Amino acid sequence: MIRRTILWAVLAAVAVGAAYVFRVELNDANFRLLIPPKIPLFGIIVAIGTFQYRIWRDTVAWADAQLYDPRWLAFEQEAERRRVAVTAGIGPAHFGDEIELRRREEHKEAVKVFIRDGTPHNRAILFNTLAVVGMLLVSSSVDVAWLMASPRDLRILRAISTGTFIAVLGPILETVYRYFTALRAEFTNAQRQFRSEETA
Repeated sequence: MIRRTILWAVLAAVAVGAAYVFRVELNDANFRLLIPPKIPLFGIIVAIGTFQYRIWRDTVAWADAQLYDPRWLAFEQEAERRRVAVTAGIGPAHFGDEIELRRREEHKEAVKVFIRDGTPHNRAILFNTLAVVGMLLVSSSVDVAWLMASPRDLRILRAISTGTFIAVLGPILETVYRYFTALRAEFTNAQRQFRSEETA
C-alpha cells in the first residue's frame, strides 16, 4: 500500500501546484463559504471508514470461526484416531469420515480464497479513506492558518487548501468504483447461482 499512499500524495501535490501556478484557487468569498462544509464531510468519511473496518473485522472473525471451529477440529481428531485404529486392525471402518473430511477441506479452501481475494479490496478502501481524512485535515488546518493570518491574504494557503480539497476526489471516486465493481460481482454471482439451481 506504499504505492497507493505515494499516488495520493503525488495527486495532492500536483493539485496544489496546479491551483497555485494557474491561479485557480478559490477567491476570498468562496474560500470562506467552503470552510464549514468540510467538518460534516470529514465526519461522513470517518464514519464510512469505520463502517468498512467493522465489515472487514467481522469478515475475518467469521473466517476464523470457519477455519478453527472446535467441533470440526474435534471431528478431525476423532476421524484420525479411527483411521489409525482401522490401519492397526483394532477398529471398524468408518466410510463417512473421508467424505466429511473432503468436504471440510473444500470449505476451508473456499474460505481462504474468499479472504485472500477480499483483502486487497478492503485494504485499498481503508487506505483511500485514510487518504481522504489526511487531505481534509491538511485542507482544514490550512483554512485555520489562513483565517488566523487575516487580513493578510496568503495566496499559497488558499492554493494548498483548494488543491488538497480537490485531490480528495481521487480516492473518493476510486472507492466508489470499487464498491460498484464489488456490487456488480455480487449480482453476477447471484444470477449464476440462480441459473444453476434452475437447470439442476
